Amino acid sequence: MIRWVLLAVLTVQLSGCGAGSNGRFPVSGQVTLSGNPLKSGTIEFEATDGAHRSGAVVTGGKYSIPAPQGLRPATYTVKVSAIESQQGDSAAPPGPESMGADQANKELIPAEFNRNSTLKYEAGSGKPVTFDVKIP
Repeated sequence: MIRWVLLAVLTVQLSGCGAGSNGRFPVSGQVTLSGNPLKSGTIEFEATDGAHRSGAVVTGGKYSIPAPQGLRPATYTVKVSAIESQQGDSAAPPGPESMGADQANKELIPAEFNRNSTLKYEAGSGKPVTFDVKIP
């Protein structure tokens, strides 16, 4: 009986090695734009089969996705986004000139790191849990 209990405990401990919560893996890293830390933005990991997705906010060039919200074993396409607001004086009362302010926002990240991204990251046991993105 004790032998089975020890085997069960050992199995639970070993199954947790490398993996985070519920088979998910944490990932964190740095994002730079033109050699400087990305001030603020987002990073998204989407499994190439479309089955899984996770992401985080980038602040001061750093992001972190803890294991409970982490990535399941798969290959992911990575997309980074940073929006520069082109809004005018926020103290001014709303009027017709401010109606299109959202349309004036500018994406700072080139398409090949964003909507047309070719960046790939592989999550799983024995894979690195750090992924840095350097955007020229």
